[in-house]
Amino acid sequence: TLLTVTARHPRDLQGVESLVRSLLATAGADAATVETSLALAEVRAAVSGELGEYRRTVTATALLLGVLLVSVSAFATTSRQRRTFGRRRALGARRSLVALLILVEVAIPAALGAATGTAVALVAGLALDRPHAPLPFIVSLAVAAVGAAVAGASLPAVLAARRDPLLELRVP
Repeated sequence: TLLTVTARHPRDLQGVESLVRSLLATAGADAATVETSLALAEVRAAVSGELGEYRRTVTATALLLGVLLVSVSAFATTSRQRRTFGRRRALGARRSLVALLILVEVAIPAALGAATGTAVALVAGLALDRPHAPLPFIVSLAVAAVGAAVAGASLPAVLAARRDPLLELRVP
């Protein structure tokens, strides 16, 4: 007879092994042997740790690049729409409203893109029968992407809101 016991994580292997041995000893199964793959579990834990670090690095790099690209795009958009923002300011809009308009203009497409990308990735993973990351990680990554987009647009929004409306409305 063969009994296979599986540990959920490599770090639990020694505890599971001692538990199985104590259960066998109390059951009087002295002839039973217990074999473990401790070396394989240690290698797996090491590889998993390295892959986890690699994934964190790639995720952080992607988010930083996203912040940079959104920032450049927001600078271009605010430069192109400077007269519109100047007109709003001249008509009584507060600086905070102008900044908020720019941030919302970035946040809505970012949220839609994060939701669409997450849905497409999950459906594709299910269709191809591929494993995916845990749902809390996926949701937090989508929220982080939207936060990165808003963070990238913050400086251009503040600079656009601080421009003098009279200078922006001046006809060359």
